[in-house]
Amino acid sequence: MKKYIALLLCWILLLSLFSCELSENQDDLSSNENTGSSDKKDDSINHDNVTPPSEAEIAMEMYEAAINNEIYVVDEHGREISLNDCRFITNNVTVGECEFINKAILDMDGDGINEYIIQSGDEADHIVLRYYEGKVYSYSFEIIEFRHLNTNGTFYWFSNYWVCGLSRLKFNGSSVSIKEIYAMNMHEDTDPGNDAYYIEGEQVTYEEFIDQFNDYKRDHIARKSFSPLEIACSYPISSARALEIASEYWGVSDWDYDCAAGTTIVGRIVLSSKPSDENGYYRISWKQEYYRHAYPCWEGQTMTHTRVYKEVTVNAYTGKCREYTEPMPDGKG
Repeated sequence: MKKYIALLLCWILLLSLFSCELSENQDDLSSNENTGSSDKKDDSINHDNVTPPSEAEIAMEMYEAAINNEIYVVDEHGREISLNDCRFITNNVTVGECEFINKAILDMDGDGINEYIIQSGDEADHIVLRYYEGKVYSYSFEIIEFRHLNTNGTFYWFSNYWVCGLSRLKFNGSSVSIKEIYAMNMHEDTDPGNDAYYIEGEQVTYEEFIDQFNDYKRDHIARKSFSPLEIACSYPISSARALEIASEYWGVSDWDYDCAAGTTIVGRIVLSSKPSDENGYYRISWKQEYYRHAYPCWEGQTMTHTRVYKEVTVNAYTGKCREYTEPMPDGKG
């Protein structure tokens, strides 16, 4: 009888030990599951914390995609077309047909997102690219002197020798207009009493114009220069590098200074022609532009004349720079 009781007690002890071990294993499994769940949650949190690109960054990516012909742009007629098929107004030439074009990137409406300005080879016309609600819109402008852009988005303009001013673009949805900051309508008889002055479209007296102009001048931001835009470059030396080589060769860069008799002289190094199958070189010109100040208060963008001071050619394959004399039959040598 004692033997049976002893065996029974042993069985009870074994069952108790087995039950405890099973409970511990279940607790460990539950703990592991919770840990795995926690890890997954942490991964999700890390993924959610990735900072999405800003609207300004998206705009630049879209501009580059349009330039690389990866996406279409929307023109003034609402058509989706290739950027190469957008036309400059004056000569009705497409971007793809231009021998060379220039670019400038800045915020022209003050919304924190840059616009992309494309300038025709003769500097007469401009196409402005603007990012809005997931698309790139293109706007063509004629005669407006975007070349004299300011880094605050304003630009000088003149419709003829005597009518000039300062404006900036104003966007409303996908449409665009020009907001006039100030304008002057001068007369050939040079009699200030016959001239008209405007601030934001409202005619003002000469004294009021001077006061407001001086306020603007105190907040004036430096000019923004254009640089070459390469839609597609198949040469080892890009046009931007060619301009740098010419600048280093002459030992100068773009400059301007005021002279006597109310005249400003502006020196610019510009691309005159790009390489072709017949001529594998860039032609670079050092131009001097002369501007007459209508009145001492005005910064004066009334151009009187331009002359080419010097010219060089830069080999598109080797980067060799030499004085320009006459067209070269082959720039590869």
